[in-house]
Amino acid sequence: ISVYDVKWIEEQEWCKEVSYMEKIKNVEWVGDGQISRIGLLSVGTENPQIVNIIFLDPAFIDKYYNFSRYVRGFWKDFLKGEKVTLLPTEYEVAIGEYVTLSLDEYILMPRGAAYLGRRNLGQFRVVGKFEPTQLSALKRIDNNLLFEGISNIILLPINAIKDPSIMISEVTVIPNPGFDPLELAKELAYLLGLQVIANKNGLAVLVEWSLEISSGGLIQFIVPISVAGLMVYITMSSVYEERRRELLTLATLGLDPRNMLLTFLVEALLLGLLGTFIGFFGTYILSMIAPLALTYYVNPSVFTFFVALFVGVIMVFLGGYIPSIRAQGLSLMGRVKTRELLGELITEGDNIIFPLPIRETIQNSELLYNYSREVLGKLPPSLVDHHSIKGEIYGDGSFNISFIALASGQSVFIPCSLRGEKNEDIIVPSIVFPKSFREYGQIKRILRDLEAYMIGFSTWRDMQLRMKIVREAPKKQKTMDEILEEMKAVIEQIKDLSRKLGILEAQKGRLTEEIYNEFRQKYLNMIDEKYKILRSISVGLESYLSQIQEEIKRTNLEIERVTIAYNLGEISEEEYIKICSPMQNNVTTLKSKLKEIEEILEFLRKPLGIF
Repeated sequence: ISVYDVKWIEEQEWCKEVSYMEKIKNVEWVGDGQISRIGLLSVGTENPQIVNIIFLDPAFIDKYYNFSRYVRGFWKDFLKGEKVTLLPTEYEVAIGEYVTLSLDEYILMPRGAAYLGRRNLGQFRVVGKFEPTQLSALKRIDNNLLFEGISNIILLPINAIKDPSIMISEVTVIPNPGFDPLELAKELAYLLGLQVIANKNGLAVLVEWSLEISSGGLIQFIVPISVAGLMVYITMSSVYEERRRELLTLATLGLDPRNMLLTFLVEALLLGLLGTFIGFFGTYILSMIAPLALTYYVNPSVFTFFVALFVGVIMVFLGGYIPSIRAQGLSLMGRVKTRELLGELITEGDNIIFPLPIRETIQNSELLYNYSREVLGKLPPSLVDHHSIKGEIYGDGSFNISFIALASGQSVFIPCSLRGEKNEDIIVPSIVFPKSFREYGQIKRILRDLEAYMIGFSTWRDMQLRMKIVREAPKKQKTMDEILEEMKAVIEQIKDLSRKLGILEAQKGRLTEEIYNEFRQKYLNMIDEKYKILRSISVGLESYLSQIQEEIKRTNLEIERVTIAYNLGEISEEEYIKICSPMQNNVTTLKSKLKEIEEILEFLRKPLGIF
């Protein structure tokens, strides 16, 4: 039951007063595992103690249970929504001191348990204490104890903590005079699907709705239903065998297995619906056309219609499903519906990396970045928190998109990132998430969904690009020195445009919004174009950097060899200077180029907008 249900009850005319109690969900099922929570209370630097946290409505419980007389302290400070608490007298904490409440969470999976961490619920001021044995005398309307396990409970007012792990444990409703509590309990049990206890004339009655389905009337139809299913199975199997050679030919040519499955199922259902129509409605039509020829009168009923529908649709579907699956298996294009991620999850430190099956050039890195953000936005809100999607692209074409994956009814939060890493002149996207969630079933579903969406990037990219074929004379091949000079010129242009944007930002308060946005968008588009040019020019720059480093290493080795020969007297000083001088000058020139390239690469590694 939720707070919205409580508010709905409060708005009803028969409701005089309503209140509820809350508690921590100690166990919560999530997929194929469960989350276990343990409440902890800490005082200063002492070791935390395990506690059972219960939330009360202060006004209601004092009005109907006279609860304030059990509390030693400042009961008037125990108000709804306040960060205060009541502790048993056995805790050596003075009234007015603060205690810290937290939750330890574990996820229990078939392959073992994993510690999710400790969540701090905040600090709470102790406003009073109570004797546990006195509270054990308090009873509900059904004569059961109001508090179970009284030894380690601590009490907080409702709304003191906003956390998804808190649930409403029970609701108490006081009806207005003139309304029957038992009838109201039946109505609430039916509407909410919960157990309801009503107290009428001093007698507690448990009301619970249940649904009972009797199959006794279907026993006599089991044989004809089974015969109908077997008939459809034999018919569709015959169709499958007759068309096997044609289906094999189509499957070899790439027939979609899903279409093949749907074709067989639709054919079986059409046969079943046609037979149902003829058998069901034909009987009534015949009884009206030739009433004298029939010895009995056929009376329409809902039950006969249900039996006809069951035989004509459900049994036909079940009978035709196996031949349809056999036909689907003929296609060479078939694949397992739920792919197992075996050997594809790479462990790197405390993270798991899942490479995506895409390789893209750095010229199209911006398209890949935009498509990745678009794909994350397409995933359902039950899997990904759309508000958590944040990303940035860097000058060298690499990018990083962070997001929060949700699981198990949005009770588990998995921090993930979709990274596009540069490998030479190629962008390689991958998904990174914490190692502790490796065996969690929900993360594998997210990985499979992302992979399925990302495979469509090539088609999406082709729709975004426009190709223009121009016939012209081949351009002169540029030297690396010319390329470096061109790249430095483009970088200076980007810095100049960024400086102009800074000037525009400084004058924002004196400009109209329309003029400011016009010029800002103009310079942002120009910077974007310059970065595209820079990324295209920088193709092969890292390999050239490796060549220069190798050349410097080789030249230094040769200088060292000549120096040793000179020190051993194998060559004269004149020969030594003649040989080493050009090589040292070459090393100086290469180091200068190396520094220029490293500065360019450092500039490209910065996020766009940081210069």
